[in-house]
Amino acid sequence: MKYCPHRACPHRQRVGAPAEFLDHVSSCSDCKTPLVDSEREAIEGIAPPSGDPYRGPAGRTTAAVVRRHRPGGNDVAIGAALLLVGLWFTGLTYMNGSSHGTYIVALGPMIYGAIRLLRGLRERAAG
Repeated sequence: MKYCPHRACPHRQRVGAPAEFLDHVSSCSDCKTPLVDSEREAIEGIAPPSGDPYRGPAGRTTAAVVRRHRPGGNDVAIGAALLLVGLWFTGLTYMNGSSHGTYIVALGPMIYGAIRLLRGLRERAAG
């Protein structure tokens, strides 16, 4: 049996005791702390290195982690890309077809891109 020694672990906060795991598990599923074999060590626990128990023991605050959790970030990126691709494709076919009078307006990607972009901006403003 292995135990989570992290004093600020969400499981310990809920239950009042260290989380128990099978021997093949190497880190806590709640806080990602490496597990210990001794129940005594787990009960004494280790202090959290940061004030945020959900960051885990390493206190990961890299820019990639912050960017990943920004609300609406994916919607803004995908929406802007689709909107630009639709505009680019429309412009390309207009330049090639203007002498013949026929060109394609890529409304589908532009409309869907605009919806995703606006939804992402609204989530970003709310969050």
